[in-house]
Amino acid sequence: MSSIWQVIRLHYGFQSTGSHFLDFNTIVLQPDERPEDLYQRLMSFIEDNLLSQNGHISHHGIVPSEDEELTPSLENMVVLTWIRLIHPDLPQLVKQHYGTELRSTTLASLKPEISLALDSLLDEVNSAVESKVFRTVTRDLLRQNTHKPSRTMTNAPITNSKLCPLCSQANRPNNKHFLSKCPYLPVSDKRFMNKARQASCFHDEGIDANDPTPDVDSLKI
Repeated sequence: MSSIWQVIRLHYGFQSTGSHFLDFNTIVLQPDERPEDLYQRLMSFIEDNLLSQNGHISHHGIVPSEDEELTPSLENMVVLTWIRLIHPDLPQLVKQHYGTELRSTTLASLKPEISLALDSLLDEVNSAVESKVFRTVTRDLLRQNTHKPSRTMTNAPITNSKLCPLCSQANRPNNKHFLSKCPYLPVSDKRFMNKARQASCFHDEGIDANDPTPDVDSLKI
């Protein structure tokens, strides 16, 4: 039988070579492909590249004297590659779920059981990924809220002192107050600032979030 396959490979140009084995790395799960079909492709590729006594490929300078068999370790590698191609996080989940069984049996021996539970395993993996993404986004938002610099309504340099940019620009001597307490701030601007303070947890450089907003009617126009 092996000689027949050898003739077929020679006829159609499918001769197995050492470089052909590297094409194993190009196998991926295709869109709409069933996981079981992917496994069969992986297994067929490995079986087709096993060393043969009638072949011309040597191993460490020695041509095998008999056909290579599919060893348990090689079969384990096929199953591991299979679940990794289905989802990168699946091998770790399989290790957690079947840790007890894997103490006394090989991964390839559990392949039928993994196939039956594959849908539930993938649901668990996807849920874990979504939770991780949600936690990451939430943490990043909290970090941004904590470290984001205060926004300014003017182009004045950021300072921690009470300095009204409106009075400073007008060269008024009494400018040591926040913009929110400036008696010369127009009513329309004051209302806009009130809305901005309600819509954001940040305060402008000239707005003290801890200071009460003065009554609009008390402003001097």
